[in-house]
Amino acid sequence: MAPDAKTIERKAARLRRRLRNIEALRRVLRCLVVAAVASCGVILADRLLALEVDEWAVAGALAAAAAVCGAVWALARQPGLHEAAALADRKLNLRERISSALYLLESERPMDRAVVEDAASRAALVRVGDVFPYPFYRELKWLIAAVAAGACMALIPPMDLFASLDKPAVALQPIPPREAEKAAERLKEIKEKLNERAQLKDPLRLALIEKDLEQLQKDFEARKLDRAQAVAKLSKMNEQLAERKKTLEEMLRSTEGVKTNPSDRFTNELAKDLEMADFDAAKQALADLKKKIENGDFAEKDAAKLSEEMQKLAEQLQQSNPALAEAMKKAAEAMQAGQLNMALDALEMAQADLEELAEMMGQMQMLDDLQSECQAAQSEMAGSGGSGRQGEGPDLDGMSDKPSSDWKPGDSNRRGPGMGGPGIDRGGVARVGQDQVKFKNEQIKGQTQPGEILASFKVAGQQTRGEATVEYTEAYIEYAREAEDTLEREPMPLEFRGLVAEYFDSIQPSLQKAESSRDPAEAGLQLAPASPAN
Repeated sequence: MAPDAKTIERKAARLRRRLRNIEALRRVLRCLVVAAVASCGVILADRLLALEVDEWAVAGALAAAAAVCGAVWALARQPGLHEAAALADRKLNLRERISSALYLLESERPMDRAVVEDAASRAALVRVGDVFPYPFYRELKWLIAAVAAGACMALIPPMDLFASLDKPAVALQPIPPREAEKAAERLKEIKEKLNERAQLKDPLRLALIEKDLEQLQKDFEARKLDRAQAVAKLSKMNEQLAERKKTLEEMLRSTEGVKTNPSDRFTNELAKDLEMADFDAAKQALADLKKKIENGDFAEKDAAKLSEEMQKLAEQLQQSNPALAEAMKKAAEAMQAGQLNMALDALEMAQADLEELAEMMGQMQMLDDLQSECQAAQSEMAGSGGSGRQGEGPDLDGMSDKPSSDWKPGDSNRRGPGMGGPGIDRGGVARVGQDQVKFKNEQIKGQTQPGEILASFKVAGQQTRGEATVEYTEAYIEYAREAEDTLEREPMPLEFRGLVAEYFDSIQPSLQKAESSRDPAEAGLQLAPASPAN
């Protein structure tokens, strides 16, 4: 390719690249303006309707989505090489020299070569920045205005318009400065305790609670909350801690299926610690077992016994803790095959799982303390605890406006007997032994006789026929007489009288046997029609 042709192609490519960047920025800014306006709507709705959403998180998500949409839009609509050259010709008034030369680069005709040489001479003098400078985008002004509007909306105090329409206006109860400072200090202590957790693993996502605690502490220090709002936020914090605690309790039940076997020689202590949920002791027992394997203290017969015991332990853990069960199973198989290094690696994995469970146990204790502190802060903010001044309102005449303090659990770290430490344990299964009892052969004095039927139920099978003690004819005559007396004595609608008479006529038996033993008038009793009811 001739030098003139290369000059034109390079210049056209640079012009196209600059034009593509300008258009891409314009499209991204347009998408960001739309996202900023939507964020303003979210912030305003949250302030007026108390939606309780993370406004800045929503704004960040909208901005990221807008940037991605703008980039995709720019990639889908890129300017072409000839389009950029034609636009440069119009801006520089070159009468389509560069754009025409792009079509004649491969031509060998003298006239075409002259056009290419003329375009190359002109293109060599062109500066891309002068042709396509980066403009001050009009969209940038709208973006700045939308961001400023969102910042102003964020300063609006939260309110709930629909709640204010449904409920009468209630005067807000501001928090006294001293009480707000005390609550902020308490929240700071809770946050510091939360920071004491292990930083390597955070299975309960406690970092989210730590962030909420920090924001709540700042709100107390800035006195942005009234008493009702503070109680509501602290109550929500208590609910989050309770959910994390429930999740952690489910995780710590992973060794419930383990049962000790006195015949186990090597894994009895490990199984006992797992049954009692003492994961620190279980980790130490596993470390001692590893040390014995490393020192070669197991003969071939002992290695087979150890493999069998670890296999049983893996079967017990299969349902509750599959990861620990898999590690114990691999260790058992390696011991059975005589591969000590693989067995040690598998036990190392099991030890890591036990270390994680021990860390969870520590987090459980920490969550107990955090929940206790948070409940105490909520009780103080709600006005519970303390006394000493005149009550307010018609129902509190002469009484304190603060009732007695709520119950909260004590600190088990310092008092009370416990296993493995002063009061720090989750307890376990008590060992039940054989009690010495005596038996005496004696029959209770009393009379045995059939009593009343207490309950009856249906069974599958043929129904047992009952044993009648009264003749059917006698029963019919008796009930027919009672029915006749009832019809004569009590009023009854006319439409029912005929039905009753027809019923007794239909069940009337053959009275030939009764006529021989009873009065003919009695045996041939018929229901006489009763007089109409008044």
